[in-house]
Amino acid sequence: MLLVVDDLHRADEATILLWHRLSVASLQLPLLLVAGARPAQGRTDLARLRLGIQRCGGDIIDLAPLPASATDYLAC
Repeated sequence: MLLVVDDLHRADEATILLWHRLSVASLQLPLLLVAGARPAQGRTDLARLRLGIQRCGGDIIDLAPLPASATDYLAC
């Protein structure tokens, strides 16, 4: 099963807790979690979630902003 969430940085604390519990469950279940989020910026719950995912062996991929030429291409 695949669960994808975008803008996880906008989620409330209960949703972040659920995401953490799902990440732990994914160690024993056929479950792939994919989330997009901006940097935590003062949200300790997101920082703890990120650390917990890393400790469980999850992959976190930091993406750089798109260059202006790429955004121009996508907009056309």
